[in-house]
Amino acid sequence: MKVIYKIIALVVLVGGALLLSQGLSDIREIETAEDLRMKKWIWTESSKFGLTFNSDGQLDIDTDCNNMSSTYTVEGERLILGRISTTLMACNNSREGEFSASLIKTERYTFTSSGELVLHLSDGSSLMFR
Repeated sequence: MKVIYKIIALVVLVGGALLLSQGLSDIREIETAEDLRMKKWIWTESSKFGLTFNSDGQLDIDTDCNNMSSTYTVEGERLILGRISTTLMACNNSREGEFSASLIKTERYTFTSSGELVLHLSDGSSLMFR
């Protein structure tokens, strides 16, 4: 009889540990998505470019010329951007085309140990934001 109770206790402990580990990974995913929305992210190559991830799934994109917007979805570390909309002002010497062409290649994101946001692009390159 004592052996049966020990087996039952072991099953309960293992099952609880599995549920707890699944719950913790879900919590980290939520925290990571929240981390995106904690501030305006400024591109490290030019302070005129920035991203603001709004809680409603809207992405505001600041550039050195036009205002842009998109939608976004987070699935773990995957970051899926929707179609980018933009105003149509013409600007000389703008890096907007380069920036938006890179941005649409976003596949996933991570954070550095010092808190920078890194967007990993489909061509193997990345964009970094502070």
